[in-house]
Amino acid sequence: MTAIAKSVQKRAALIALYSLFSLPGLLAEVSDSYVIQASDVIQFKIFGEPDLDTKVRVSADGKMSLPWIGDVLVQTRTLREAREEIFKLYNKDYFVNPQLQLEVIYFAENRIQVLGQVGSQGDVVIPPEERLTLMQAISKANGWTRLSNRKRVKLKRTLENGQIKEYTIDTRKISINDWPLKKGDVIVVPEIIL
Repeated sequence: MTAIAKSVQKRAALIALYSLFSLPGLLAEVSDSYVIQASDVIQFKIFGEPDLDTKVRVSADGKMSLPWIGDVLVQTRTLREAREEIFKLYNKDYFVNPQLQLEVIYFAENRIQVLGQVGSQGDVVIPPEERLTLMQAISKANGWTRLSNRKRVKLKRTLENGQIKEYTIDTRKISINDWPLKKGDVIVVPEIIL
């Protein structure tokens, strides 16, 4: 079996494992529009240059360190934008029309918290490249308890300027698709007063 066939077989096994267990962060196919974030692990290759192949974790300041060109800011860029920037840097001084590959092999986990009167309090992972709404998060936390106050669910969100905004939501009046969540959101389901 050739090295390429082994690599394809190994990748297929990882994808099958991912689909079986839905482990957050494991290898998955993403589009070029995926926005890179800190703690993502990216596999970098230049075809024909196996000595430069590397796996890099995006640092907390949003950079990945690559052979010869050093640190490149990739956070908040799409895979396509990052590839174009890296292409320019390698094309400028090192290669003529380098064929680059960037692939996310591990996703940073985007988490929210669900607290209060739900079946299972704790963190809920927002799947990569997917939306998670308020009602879906409550469902992932094993739903309501018999003491849940569905009229006064709190959503606490940290804004870009650092301020915390709190929303009170009557979940009886919203659909499953309302209130998309963001990394770091906190949902608090209060107890109903009998």
